[in-house]
Amino acid sequence: MNSLKCLVAEYTQYIFTNEEYINAIKPARNKLERIIDRYGDENGERRKPFYFAQLISEQITSERMTNYCIVKSMLNMEKECVAKANAPSI
Repeated sequence: MNSLKCLVAEYTQYIFTNEEYINAIKPARNKLERIIDRYGDENGERRKPFYFAQLISEQITSERMTNYCIVKSMLNMEKECVAKANAPSI
């Protein structure tokens, strides 16, 4: 495992897939560029690997939460449909 990926693992504190890691890199890099454009690089601190690793970790967590919410919403919608279908007609 490369050093950046190790840093990401430290920040996430849970196991993530290689696919999650790869998919998080581009959005994290884009966020880093926006932060530096808007607020500067804080004397080079925001250009250090630990900062980028934190953004990758945030992106992985965000993507997981988004997927969880989508699945949860779909399950709730399914329950509602089943409940309506099983409700007695008046």
